[in-house]
Amino acid sequence: MTGLDEARPTRRNNERTVAGCHRMMRRADREVTDCEQIEGIIAACRIVHVGYADAEGLTIVPLNFGYEWQRREGAGTGDELAGLTLYIHSASIGRKLDAIRAAKRVGCGVLDGD
Repeated sequence: MTGLDEARPTRRNNERTVAGCHRMMRRADREVTDCEQIEGIIAACRIVHVGYADAEGLTIVPLNFGYEWQRREGAGTGDELAGLTLYIHSASIGRKLDAIRAAKRVGCGVLDGD
């Protein structure tokens, strides 16, 4: 164990979610915050699982995807990322896009290529 590991909290049991904000991870020791490490994880993935809800229920669909990083102006590497855009394969009409457009909320998860 390094000194850095000892300084990191392992759990966040007492923090509350504020409406409109993302909930913090309960297992802080497993949280990935380094942008280069996040880029490596995304680059190793081939499939994104997209989840959405509509009147017919919840659905999770595995899809091929592409991505593009947005960097802050004048930034190099490290934690200067401003955002990530995922491009998913889809028809221009259908249940998936109707649900995403109506709810304006979607969840996704990526799996590595192994």
